[in-house]
Amino acid sequence: GLDMSGYPNTAAIDVEIYKVHESMPQEFYPIQNCRGIVVKHSDKIIGAFISAGRHSAFNACSLKGNSF
Repeated sequence: GLDMSGYPNTAAIDVEIYKVHESMPQEFYPIQNCRGIVVKHSDKIIGAFISAGRHSAFNACSLKGNSF
């Protein structure tokens, strides 16, 4: 997977946030709308996950479905 632990305190990190147009799978009910977050360093993707946003009890999961 993608491991961001090698980039602590690095100022040259870019984060892109995308609106996910597809509904979330049934196991995430009642959450239906989420956003995709892509983390890059020097135009290389070093992390990516799905987040329901800061006001949700469901914080985020990896693209493999692992929560953190």
